[in-house]
Amino acid sequence: MIFQNDNRIRIISGHYGVGKSEFASNYALKLINSKNHRKKIAIVDLDIVNPYFTTRGIREFLKIHNIEIIGPSSEATNADLPALPREIDSVFFDDDYDVIVDLGGDAAGSKVIGRYSHHLQNLGYDFFYLVNVNRPFSEDFDGVYQYLLDIQNASRLKISYIVNSTHLLYDTTIEEIQKGDEICKKISDKFSIPYRYVVIPKWLFKNYDQLKSKFSAQDIFDLDITLRPVWLSNFENL
Repeated sequence: MIFQNDNRIRIISGHYGVGKSEFASNYALKLINSKNHRKKIAIVDLDIVNPYFTTRGIREFLKIHNIEIIGPSSEATNADLPALPREIDSVFFDDDYDVIVDLGGDAAGSKVIGRYSHHLQNLGYDFFYLVNVNRPFSEDFDGVYQYLLDIQNASRLKISYIVNSTHLLYDTTIEEIQKGDEICKKISDKFSIPYRYVVIPKWLFKNYDQLKSKFSAQDIFDLDITLRPVWLSNFENL
């Protein structure tokens, strides 16, 4: 995976259940293990609309890897809080920080970043729009495009990149991911938004060149499962 010339501030959004928080945590881990990061890395967890899988839920795990989490307190990890942590402003304006913003789903979850839109336009940002064609109402071109428009309007920011995050958790196959590839390419071609990554789970990631030839994305984003609620941990042990 190549970070290219990513902006210091990266924003992750998409429909509910596309894998935003998993992508955000994996992105931060890849960044901390690369030579392309700044002095500090922080995930700003703004998933405050009906949160379930959140990066703040693995705060201690990320802390071990020197990744800061800015979000609601650990006591309120799974609470629905319409509140923003004060530290957001400091990391947005501190050039020592690489910042990954984990937004909530859809327009409702993206609206919270809108209050920072003017500053972000001046500071520079990359906005990754994740697509999972197995989610309701985003199974086709029209549905995926409508969510993209809704998120842009709510956030008052333009999408920078498309990410194919099509999955079925542990039932994900290459063929399933390819279903999302076609729609992501169509969105990219029609609206001139680069199709940046296709997300491939680690257990399917075997040969980079062979996999790359199956997809239209600029690069492959190999992903490990980092968010492990109790039920998922039990599933893994079956």
